[in-house]
Amino acid sequence: MATQKHSVLFVCLGNICRSTMAEGIFQHLIKERGLSSSWMIDSAGTGSWHVGSPPDSRTMQVLKKNGIADYNHRGRLITKEDFSTFEYIFGMDHENMDDITEMKPRNSTAKCMLLGEYDPQKELTVQDPYFTHSQNKNAFNERPLVELPLLQSCHSSYVWGNAPAVNETHHLSCYCSHTTVKHLIQKIFNPTKQHYMI
Repeated sequence: MATQKHSVLFVCLGNICRSTMAEGIFQHLIKERGLSSSWMIDSAGTGSWHVGSPPDSRTMQVLKKNGIADYNHRGRLITKEDFSTFEYIFGMDHENMDDITEMKPRNSTAKCMLLGEYDPQKELTVQDPYFTHSQNKNAFNERPLVELPLLQSCHSSYVWGNAPAVNETHHLSCYCSHTTVKHLIQKIFNPTKQHYMI
């Protein structure tokens, strides 16, 4: 008997920073666990500015620096068909969720929620690093990409506990917390906690 295939779509505004980072990390984690054949993983944007474009170069730099060198994607828009194709659709902020809510067909059974719902520290919104500015754009603090896709943008003054400071170019610095993907995967396979869904 064939194993049921799970599917997840990560959604942000332009589909070049946050959602692509989440997709790349999630693909890597699923591949490490030998579950690639059981999952369909993708990302999309709510705006059309970067359709057909590769992920932001700084996203790729952070992924590669943390051992994810085989990620490949071209920006695309979320479509009505996605709501029947994907079991889970994760938005990065409330504006994403507003757009997802507006697009979602009434008969869709897709579970749509903020990715931040799985952050144990309840940081619900993953801020858009594309528009993040600080006085020192080259200095950021970054926690290594190890376990799970909770993405955050960091100002130079933001410190992640004892994590080492790492210089990144310009305004993009994303990280993955140790616990969020674990929580995400656990909830997908063992949905014991009620989350906000539309």
